[in-house]
Amino acid sequence: MNINDENLIFSFVLFNDEISIENTVNSIFNQNFDLDGIEIIFIDSKHNRNSRLALEYQNKFFNNFFIIKTDVESKAHFFNMGLEKARGKYINFINPGDTLSKNTLSEVNSYFNSNIDLGLINIPISINKDYFIIDYEFDKNQEIDLEKCPEFSIFGLNSFFIKTDNINIRFNENLVSSCDSYFLNELLLHNKLGFASKANLYKWVSNPFLSVYPYDYYKQITLHNWGSDIFFINSFKRFENVFDKFEFYFKKLEDELLSDFNCIPSFVQFNFAKELADIVETEEINEITTNPDEINKFYDLLSYHLSFIDLSSIRQNRFIDVNTQNFLIYLKNNDFHVVLDDSNHVLFYAGDVLLDNLNNKDILMDIVEINNGNLNFSGNIISHCPPEFLSVHAVVESENEKKIYDGVYNDYSTSDRKTRRYLSCPWGYNYNFDVKIPIENESRINFILKYKHDDIEAELSPEVTLNIHAGLSQFTNYFIKDSHIVSFSDNSFSLIHYSYKDVLKLEFKSISKALKDCGFYTILFKLIFLILIPFMINKRIWLFCDRMMLADDNCEHLFKYSIKQDDNIKKYYVINKKSVDYKRLKAISNNIIAYGSLKHKLLFLFSEKLVNSHFFRTPTNPFLGGDLSLFKMMMVDSMIKNNYLYSGAFYHDFCFIQHGIILHDLSSYFKKYDFNYSVIVTTVEKERYSIISGNYNYDEDRIQLLGLTRYDNLINEENKQILLSPTWRVLVDDYDLFANSDYLKSVNSFLNNQKLIDTTKKYGYNLVFKIHPELHRFKRFFILPEEFKITTESYSKLLRESSIMITDYSSVAFDFAYLKKPIIYYQNKENETFHNPESYFDYETMAFGDIVTNEDDLVDKIIYFMENGTVMDDAEYKKRCEDFFYYNDRNNCKRVYEWLLNH
Repeated sequence: MNINDENLIFSFVLFNDEISIENTVNSIFNQNFDLDGIEIIFIDSKHNRNSRLALEYQNKFFNNFFIIKTDVESKAHFFNMGLEKARGKYINFINPGDTLSKNTLSEVNSYFNSNIDLGLINIPISINKDYFIIDYEFDKNQEIDLEKCPEFSIFGLNSFFIKTDNINIRFNENLVSSCDSYFLNELLLHNKLGFASKANLYKWVSNPFLSVYPYDYYKQITLHNWGSDIFFINSFKRFENVFDKFEFYFKKLEDELLSDFNCIPSFVQFNFAKELADIVETEEINEITTNPDEINKFYDLLSYHLSFIDLSSIRQNRFIDVNTQNFLIYLKNNDFHVVLDDSNHVLFYAGDVLLDNLNNKDILMDIVEINNGNLNFSGNIISHCPPEFLSVHAVVESENEKKIYDGVYNDYSTSDRKTRRYLSCPWGYNYNFDVKIPIENESRINFILKYKHDDIEAELSPEVTLNIHAGLSQFTNYFIKDSHIVSFSDNSFSLIHYSYKDVLKLEFKSISKALKDCGFYTILFKLIFLILIPFMINKRIWLFCDRMMLADDNCEHLFKYSIKQDDNIKKYYVINKKSVDYKRLKAISNNIIAYGSLKHKLLFLFSEKLVNSHFFRTPTNPFLGGDLSLFKMMMVDSMIKNNYLYSGAFYHDFCFIQHGIILHDLSSYFKKYDFNYSVIVTTVEKERYSIISGNYNYDEDRIQLLGLTRYDNLINEENKQILLSPTWRVLVDDYDLFANSDYLKSVNSFLNNQKLIDTTKKYGYNLVFKIHPELHRFKRFFILPEEFKITTESYSKLLRESSIMITDYSSVAFDFAYLKKPIIYYQNKENETFHNPESYFDYETMAFGDIVTNEDDLVDKIIYFMENGTVMDDAEYKKRCEDFFYYNDRNNCKRVYEWLLNH
């Protein structure tokens, strides 16, 4: 390198990591800026994830892309190596996967040139190009006063461009996660900071479901009572030893600042508070240390460093959610107590600092429904109050009497509503409740909250807010079910008998609200809906759907059975018109409707039952839109979209007839407060018991042992075919992560095993690979020889015709076992990261075939079956099959249909 090259403007330090660097590098080299003024210094660490790609860039951009190899795995070391080699006037430490807006370099360079006193420039950060980390208040370039805007010092180092000549320090290699924060604080103490408003850094987040939520949803669902401005969750972090952080970050900086300035500047306090928040959010103290002496030392040091932080640097820190803020204040003041004031307010204090007011807590109502002759409510309250001190009650007033119904507490300890623990201390509590009210008379229902602990008792009247799944919305505050209307207004619910006159009143109010916030389409649609109500109110409509782009699952089989029944119910199967299954199904029935069509939307609004074989709602709901992956379907922006059109008016029964047998604890996924299924169909006794006894919190009578409907048509038509059908991996649910995953390497290695290919040719077997629906978008990453075919055949056809199945943890293995055909479970070391580890199904004692852990053994077992006959030849495996399945009578469709008909 020519270190004296004065033509170079920007140096980027980019280190190798778990993800791809392709998007990052392309966003830098495709800037509206002279390429000769840009260099990228790529630090290639020993795991060599992106080494091949880096070499391609070095060959293509030999004057701009440079590789430095190191065996040291340390971010601080990477950054220091980059600092030593950087030639540009300005340096940026960009994270792999992050990208820059096309005008970023020209904007930053222009701002530096016009303001020579600036030492650093910060640019706005957004998550995946959608959500800004904060609401930036500046619409033009300007110098930042860190005393007034201390949060700018907390942004990641990757959003700062630093004047290289102003850097006279190095990164502290004693620190891991906070080395960049320490470095940045040192620079900001002695340099002026500017903000370039027109540039942008797009922060890469690999799994939005785990890592980031839109602000409105995060506030509503997770912190709806805390009012926090933070809206992203830190999912996977690597921390240094906490004691190293205390010594090499906090104490070192404190000593320097007290010596030079005799105080700790507010922006440094903001950083300290955020760093301490990350530490105290450690769920269990044993994750830090198990040594009792070290635990005492930890708390002493924590208290010492908190003493340098003003309360305002905690309370006004938008990068710390309010729950954690309160915990830090509790630690700082070493006190927590409850007070009942003269206004009957239940107040939580830490010293003289008010942490929270129980009277200000809302009830987030998750479910409002009519079911089986009851009006049911389910809701949630978040507070600092343990559930045993709280109770929720429904006050039901009718013309003749007043009754009180007590709420029943529900534990959702496997979900995002579990008790939040800090350093083994329970701190943020969720009170989840159900209330069942028998429908007897027209009535009005209000909710009260009672607090009782020691000598303090209080009765409170909380505000009620509606969850997006509640069955009611701000635009349509009523629904119709079983000849009743349930409506919500003035913080209470009303139950009245159905009349079109009352519907008109309610719907015109709904339209009046929509006029203020919605477009012409919404108003027109609601008017059409209103006109159709008298004609549709007594019609029974069922909608069936498997996936938007794929049929041939349990709903298709149930649909085919149910349309043959004479029951005066209109039944329709929903599928995307572009699906390969659409024409096939159209040939079977005229009641196949295109997903998202006007007919679909109208039928949806008036439907009695929505029957899905997958646990998300998107396939039957035309207002959610898009053929999305599983986790994007569960993302809230898709759930909120157009919810005013479908939430309310008519209440649907959501019926989950299953995609396969549930093996694992999925209570963190389809818990009742999100999905509220009217029925969940199970196939085996252990499966049903696992749901009833788990943290799903559904009533027992909603978990029915009826069988998978597709089993009725499952027959053996073996055709010398070997089927590979692995399941997917949530932890690599992203293009870059998937491309570099051990999972992909393992599958590709097996697909290209020459010994297997040669032997299948010898015995005349075909090799087929069925890609899991969640992996179709990654299809291009699989490397197949011509002998191994990716199949688009339906699962039903593949299961019938295949002789041997190779899978890992997929529930499709049960279908194969139902036919008593040989199964091999390939569970190699990579599968330790499989996303559903807990299960009642023990593979060692319950699996229907051999479990192999390496590729050689897998190939040998396949060859064994080809040489000795592809039959389940082990008596133990046959017995396991017979004992496992509750029904073998091919009447599953009949049972499921009759349950739907009668409930």
